[in-house]
Amino acid sequence: MTSSPIYGAVLLGHGSREPGTEAEIKALCATLASATPDRRFAYAFLNQEPKLEPAVDRLVDAGCTVIRVLPLLVFIGRHMIDDVPAELDRLRARHPGVTFELEPYLYRLPGFADLIAKTLNADNLP
Repeated sequence: MTSSPIYGAVLLGHGSREPGTEAEIKALCATLASATPDRRFAYAFLNQEPKLEPAVDRLVDAGCTVIRVLPLLVFIGRHMIDDVPAELDRLRARHPGVTFELEPYLYRLPGFADLIAKTLNADNLP
């Protein structure tokens, strides 16, 4: 008998020296976890702690068998071309029983341009 997959997601930010960065991504994870209680969430950064590997390890330890990585990067760049795919290759080797899926960066997400247009056309802008 095959068990149902357990889904996890990592929100992968660039990182920043600003102290509020981690609080914001944690809040986003909490909001998403409330909206989708059947999925486990973690966060990681490319240029600060926590990094992707320990975030994935936490999800695997929680039983996740499918992990989607959502890069919170607006446009294509070296991280999306080289760094993230290479890290996912290492994680696939480290966790051979887990399926990893890399989501598109933000510009490539359906509705992203509409969200920007809606924001720019909002009545609350100066």
